[in-house]
Amino acid sequence: MFDRDISAVGASAPTVAELYAQTQGQAKEMFEAKWQDNREAHPHAIERWPHIDSLARQFDAVPAIIIGTGPSVVASLPKVAECRAQAITVACPSAVKYAVAAGFVPTFTMFVEGTHVAPLVQAFPSTTNVVLDYKAHDSYYELPAMHRFVFGHMGDKVAEKARDLCARRTLLPPCPSTLGACFSLAALMGCNPIVFVGADFSFEGDAMH
Repeated sequence: MFDRDISAVGASAPTVAELYAQTQGQAKEMFEAKWQDNREAHPHAIERWPHIDSLARQFDAVPAIIIGTGPSVVASLPKVAECRAQAITVACPSAVKYAVAAGFVPTFTMFVEGTHVAPLVQAFPSTTNVVLDYKAHDSYYELPAMHRFVFGHMGDKVAEKARDLCARRTLLPPCPSTLGACFSLAALMGCNPIVFVGADFSFEGDAMH
């Protein structure tokens, strides 16, 4: 199933924290200049648009369904559609098209991508609420939406600089993926329980979920 060397698994294998730190370090080395450019391209939005602070505890004890992009998501969404009146939904951008095909639009869509990905913005529904990382690409800041909110991550130099532009704001914990950011947002909003669909953490071709 996996063409990966797992011989290192054991006492000498790196911890999850070590692997995360290594991955984050590599990402910052590759993309930090681009992230900074992205932030500087939309300072007015960062200063004036509502921050995720305004969502804190706004959905206390309301169920949240986090929609990932794993292979199982398509089969799961009809059930999500059935219960969407009793729960809010928070989706990764590439899962939105599957939700729309299942007959509903996610309550929130989370964007952390620092580069433009054309399929994510094609025929994007204007009735979702867009949540944008400070360092997300400009094209996502221009998407139609019911409401827009901005946020940054703890320990992110780009986010810390953006936060200095205005009143001190809450930053989400460091997240290794969009799915993690969706979870952090649901927790901030007070959602309970929080349920995941399409979070397979599996490999499909060259894509990692």
